[in-house]
Amino acid sequence: MKVCVLGAGGLLGHMLIRVLSESNDVFGTTREDFIASSPLAKFLTKEKWIGKVDASSVDSVKKVFDLDQFDVAINCIGLIKQRNSFVSDNEMMMINGEFPHHLAQIANSHDTQVIHISTDCVFSGTKGNYLESDLPDPIDVYGKSKLLGELNDSQNLTLRTSHIGRELTVKKSFIEWLVSQRGGNVNGYGHAIYSGLTTQAFAKTISKLLLGNSQLTGLFHVSSQPISKLEIINKLNELLDLRITVTPDASVQINRSLNSEKFQHITSICPQTWDEMLSDFCEDQKTY
Repeated sequence: MKVCVLGAGGLLGHMLIRVLSESNDVFGTTREDFIASSPLAKFLTKEKWIGKVDASSVDSVKKVFDLDQFDVAINCIGLIKQRNSFVSDNEMMMINGEFPHHLAQIANSHDTQVIHISTDCVFSGTKGNYLESDLPDPIDVYGKSKLLGELNDSQNLTLRTSHIGRELTVKKSFIEWLVSQRGGNVNGYGHAIYSGLTTQAFAKTISKLLLGNSQLTGLFHVSSQPISKLEIINKLNELLDLRITVTPDASVQINRSLNSEKFQHITSICPQTWDEMLSDFCEDQKTY
């Protein structure tokens, strides 16, 4: 299958490049042209690297689909919750909320399906175990922008999920923060419940979905067994030998866990356990 990953240099994008390339013909887009010294160049050759693609430029996106015929385009372009202070609310709404619909219009006109990645942050986190049928109630601009960008139609696929993993360049994710605290002290939120996956586990899920030639469309949740942020920190602290002193903290109470039984039933793709995901994650550390 010929796949294009938009936002190939990001937290999830580069892992999709790595995993999907094992069994698919994978291309990736970035805002910059090919750079041989870039960490991404270890996984994406110059021939498969499509540069100068920017979500703010419709023409740059159109050229991607004029270059080749793709079966699937996976949208990993997005502004994250931990945004820089100079990113405006309007820019977040444009990139996260409006761009996916422009992308779908362009891709679908070339008979390409879009797989769009959404987030558990479309929910407030007051109850947990959210179903696809639950009414979203985002509490910040990030959640509202991601909700606006969801593609729930008969041609495309939106997967609500969350993920943790290593980054190639910008080091702002949860795990990058945790690793930077080596030998220090952190608080672990025992009542902050999470049901995401590692980027590697999520990429493997997408790989299985593509290998099954699934014609899945609409909106689905992809999740793991719910776990507290405290438990994740404790597991990674031990596995990575970070020697961090972790203090349990009950001040944050939020549960954005997603129920993915519908996705699992239709696809027969079940999530790994947290111990399995984190074990695979630690074995992959030499890559970074």
